[in-house]
Formats: sequence, C-alpha cells, structure tokens
Amino acid sequence: MLSVGYLGSTDELEIEVHTCTKCHTTFPNLVRFPPVYSFGDPAGKEIMVVGLNPGSKEFDGYLSVSSDLNERRRSQLSYFERVSYSYFENLSWFFGGGVEYRNLVLKTKIGWERNPYDRIGVLDIVKCATKNGEGGQWTKLKRSNRSKIIKNCEGYLEEQLLKYRPKIIIPYGADVRDWFKQYTGPLEDFGAFSGLMEGYSFKGVAIPQRQGPHSRPEVIWVQQRLLEIL
Repeated sequence: MLSVGYLGSTDELEIEVHTCTKCHTTFPNLVRFPPVYSFGDPAGKEIMVVGLNPGSKEFDGYLSVSSDLNERRRSQLSYFERVSYSYFENLSWFFGGGVEYRNLVLKTKIGWERNPYDRIGVLDIVKCATKNGEGGQWTKLKRSNRSKIIKNCEGYLEEQLLKYRPKIIIPYGADVRDWFKQYTGPLEDFGAFSGLMEGYSFKGVAIPQRQGPHSRPEVIWVQQRLLEIL
C-alpha cells in the first residue's frame, strides 16, 4: 500500500479509495474509469453535498485518468479551480450563487467568495463512473448491478462522513435520499432532517435532482432551511 510520496498523504482511507478495484474487477464493462475520492477537498467543510456517482463525462478533460495516483488526486482536489460544469453551477444556486438566486446573507453565512465550493464539500456514494454502452450510465444498469456497486462503495462514504463530520449533509437525488434513510428515518424530497451515524449527529435537506433547473420557490426554500440550520 502506498504511504510515502503520495503528495505527502498518509491517509489510509484516501489511498484505499484511490486504489480500489472492486467494481472494476466485478464489472469491467460497466466501470471503466478510476475512482473519485471527492470533487475538491472535503476537509474542513461544514456543508457536504452527497451525490450518487461521478458522470463519465467528467473524465472528458475534467478529471485525470492517468495511471499516476498523484496526478489523479491533483485533478480531483483542484477540480473547482478549473471547472465550471453545469451540474455544479445549478447546485450553487442553493448556496446563494447565481444572479437570479443570489442570497448575500446565505453567502456570507457560508463564507464563500470565489465560488460556493471553496466552503462546500462534494462526495458521492459510488466512487466510480459507470457506463453501459455508448450513451447509458447509471439508469441503464440492471437494478441488481446497481445494488452491488453501491454495496461495494457505501462503506467508503460512511468512513468519509465520520472522518469529516460536516454539520449539514445534502443528499442530492432520489437514490441518495433513500440511502440516507437508514440514518435519518423517513425522508422526503425537500425535507429538512436530523440524522445519527455511529454517534455522529448531523442535519440536512434532501434535494431532488432535476434534468433542468430547479424553480425559484424550491431554491429559496432550501436557502431558508440552510440559514436556519447554520
């Protein structure tokens, strides 16, 4: 196992995720990309967005596919210094970003300046992008395969959350919302909640994922809930 010279990191969890091959071995035709530990640096972030898995398009010039672990790690930690991907731009509205949905009170409360992800971490349940054929990704996989892939990865997310202990967790999307129910009890879209994971307590808001933009009332509602929790 790598421990020295890995960009100065001796973090066993981080190295384990970056070197994980469980899904590549089990599903070589579905999982063709290296694992993503995080988008940006999750350390010290009070708010953590949790998505389902990276998109394969992220590896089209956004994330490194190098065999060099250091290079892949650099590309992930510096992601928000280089990329303005629409997925994250739409999410930024909930944190006071964007002209139409700007909320200076929330922005100041969170403490971001350049973009929200200076102060907000982004993790996924599944650490590898999936691809079924040329166009399909997660939704095109068999349900049984999706369950197996989540099972392979979910322990890593639990360890990350217990390590970083964000004050607020935002499950983004129905599959992520449903996964968190084991720690929160019944959970609905746009539902504010409290959760407990092995002695770690957290609060959050579940946000459904949309193909297009969220409505103004939805964005404002989430902003208000975040202000109340913060």
